[in-house]
Amino acid sequence: MNLDQINRFIMRLTEVNGEYFRVESPQELPTMLSQFLKDNKLTSLAISKGLFSAEAKQIILAQAEITINFDDEDTLSRAEVVNLVGQADVGISEAYGLIADTGTVVLRSQFIGDRLCST
Repeated sequence: MNLDQINRFIMRLTEVNGEYFRVESPQELPTMLSQFLKDNKLTSLAISKGLFSAEAKQIILAQAEITINFDDEDTLSRAEVVNLVGQADVGISEAYGLIADTGTVVLRSQFIGDRLCST
């Protein structure tokens, strides 16, 4: 994406009450996320598969409980998974793409966590 597309995406996203946060590097994301959780008094989250290292999860855990981490979810039934995700204040999944003209975030649905954490 070029700068014009990024700015257009941000404009469209915010028009539909979406929020945009910029981090300079992936290493900044856990700290920024932790601060966002604190600022908004959010205490629990569900994390889709493969998003954070163990160190990043420790930074996040200083601020919030991880109700379900799909990196570890292999033994739970579908009903248990849905229940745990439903208890989370926040769900985090990876964006597959962005559509600048509409402010749309495109999500993949390869893993159950991708679908559940985003909705």
